[in-house]
Amino acid sequence: MHDITRALRAKEGSSHVPEPLLALVYGDLRRLAVAITIGTVSFAQSASPMPAGKEEDAMVLSAFQVSSTQDKGYIATSATPFKTRQNLADIPQAIAVVTRDMIEDIGGYNSTDILIYAGAIPKFRAEAFALRGSNTSVTIPLIDGHLNRTIIMDNLFVDSYEVMRGPAALLYPNTALSGVINKTTRKPLPYALNSVRFSYTEPGLYRGEFDSTGPLARVGEGKLSYRVLAAYQDGDPYWRNAEDKRVVFHPSLQFDHKNTSVLVAYDFNDIRGPSGSTGVLTPDGEPFTGAGRNEINLPPGVMERRRHDGLRVQVVHQFAPNWGVRIGGDLTSMRRLGTTVLPIGGVNYIDRTITFFNRRNEFKLDDYSLSLDFNGKYKLFGVGQQSTFGAVLTKQETVTKLSVNNDFFNGATPQRIVRPLDRPDVDTLPVKPENQFDVPANYGTRVRADLGNFYIQQVFDVIPDRLSLVAGISQYSNETSNNPNLAVQPTVAQIAKSRETLHRFGVVLKLTEEVSLYAMEANTSLPPTVAKLVDGSAVAPASGKGKEAGIKIDYMNGKIVSTLALFDLQTTGLTVFGGVLPSGETYVNPVGRVSQRGFDADIALRLTNAWQIVGTIYRGKVEDQNGTPVDDSYKQSWSLFARYDFASTHAKGLSIGGGASRITGRVVSSAGITFPIGMPQPAFIEVAPATLVTGFANYNLSRNWSFRLQVNNVLDRTYAAGINAAYLIDPSLPRTFIISTKYRF
Repeated sequence: MHDITRALRAKEGSSHVPEPLLALVYGDLRRLAVAITIGTVSFAQSASPMPAGKEEDAMVLSAFQVSSTQDKGYIATSATPFKTRQNLADIPQAIAVVTRDMIEDIGGYNSTDILIYAGAIPKFRAEAFALRGSNTSVTIPLIDGHLNRTIIMDNLFVDSYEVMRGPAALLYPNTALSGVINKTTRKPLPYALNSVRFSYTEPGLYRGEFDSTGPLARVGEGKLSYRVLAAYQDGDPYWRNAEDKRVVFHPSLQFDHKNTSVLVAYDFNDIRGPSGSTGVLTPDGEPFTGAGRNEINLPPGVMERRRHDGLRVQVVHQFAPNWGVRIGGDLTSMRRLGTTVLPIGGVNYIDRTITFFNRRNEFKLDDYSLSLDFNGKYKLFGVGQQSTFGAVLTKQETVTKLSVNNDFFNGATPQRIVRPLDRPDVDTLPVKPENQFDVPANYGTRVRADLGNFYIQQVFDVIPDRLSLVAGISQYSNETSNNPNLAVQPTVAQIAKSRETLHRFGVVLKLTEEVSLYAMEANTSLPPTVAKLVDGSAVAPASGKGKEAGIKIDYMNGKIVSTLALFDLQTTGLTVFGGVLPSGETYVNPVGRVSQRGFDADIALRLTNAWQIVGTIYRGKVEDQNGTPVDDSYKQSWSLFARYDFASTHAKGLSIGGGASRITGRVVSSAGITFPIGMPQPAFIEVAPATLVTGFANYNLSRNWSFRLQVNNVLDRTYAAGINAAYLIDPSLPRTFIISTKYRF
């Protein structure tokens, strides 16, 4: 997969920090932890003990504990954008939550299948999304609030998606000004629940899933619970010569003892499939299908294997009725290995040719993250307050090894082969197996990064249940060290440093118990990046400031939940994917200042027990400092998803539903596309819009058995589901039928 945007590359970057800086950062954290510990122990000794009751009831009092959204419908009235469980109406920011029930009804296994119904636009069929019109600052979803750089993941272990629109870098550093997405994971449940599921997709893709959870044992006064999630997928994914083979395994254990909860979870994803987007656009913005709709220029065997191993540990302790602490640790490792054939040379519609490039990819990404968060509610001088403060330390390392196939040669252009566009005959391309590539002179690069973020956020209930103020500040630091050639000894590192003070100010005014107004202003800073311009020069860190104001509605005890927001986001120093050099290395193009202005809204309805409806809308303008459009930005998007449950005697157990989504005004640079003679070559191609429609019917035969029929792309439209460049797109699948059955026991 290619480096696409600056934000994405920053997440894939890593670095080593000199010892003096490490001593400073970790010394600060040690002093902070000692001070906090002394204060909290003192407070705990003087505080009253937790009220007697069930252990699970006591733990629910913790602001750090998030209950599962499984079997609770589409509507969520709380989320964790402040790192703690909060009512959506009390947060001065636009938040949309996609629950587990909605994930299962949409029926997709990739985050892209789901988040299109939450106003998040996929960059390509992977974990990379844009919010509020701009794809220049792509976000990879967090996992339980921690950074994640694995670009392809199965969503079996996701309980809900929290889509936070607008700046959130105060608490979640390295995130784009337009927003961030957090994946909350499926954890052990306090009751027994077991299920198996099998599905078959019309082209021939099959999948099996297993979910088992519940109490495991009593250990003294404590309770041990478990959860095991597993899936296996293989078969024909429709695209010629493509694979989508998955082995997914997520076991977890949770130990609850009085006011303490300890969670240990392991995440394993082994996914084999295409390394990236390989379709192309026509000059009128449609995906090219002249060589066949299932043709995306993949020779046999050109696949990439991605393996994710992650260990998550979380300790939550409630040391007083309104005070708690959470300690989190993440160790993740991702390995990507495979080959790719890409139309990097672009497409010429004059002579109707396409130019190919062959490369071997090898990436090693390792992350180590430690977080410490405290939260408390209290009154000071008669004013109700909530304090949230803590720190996050992250260490990242990335080793990249790219090798080009020198057998791809066309005249004076090395590493390129030109073929007829309508009959590319990719099966005969001289593709090499991944173990037969020559070792290049530049054997690879190593990037290391040390990131630190120390934050405090205060909420003031100035007028109880009417007016609250939010103020926060954080000290963010990043030092990135890049070794551009591992073959050169001794190591000569290029070092980029960043140290920023971030802030957030917000206000929430409740006009009534059901209607509130809010406003927020905050800034962000993306870390230094080792991505280079085409001339080899470095790129400065990006930064930005955002403002938004809106209205929130929560009627009928959560049966109608909606947010409407107006926003103005200004970011400087962004870049977009530029291309690939003959060496196989990618480069970026500067954008300068990017302005995002407009409005977006979401609504969730459950007026009766039968109907559930969720919708989103966005309309805005994304421009650079010259007032011209920005590559891969969009002007409008909307989505709607609904479900109806029959309650009559004859149809009881039957539910039907579906949804639709549409993106319009999306433009992409015309670079790499040569227009036909007589047709002017504009700077941008406007991507042809299409309405994606899906539908499903589910029947619960008994309390154990259920059966499901799903139809994706009901209108059978061909459109660009994801765009990396005009010559690197993900075309849509045709109309597809999926049948599945689930057994609970």
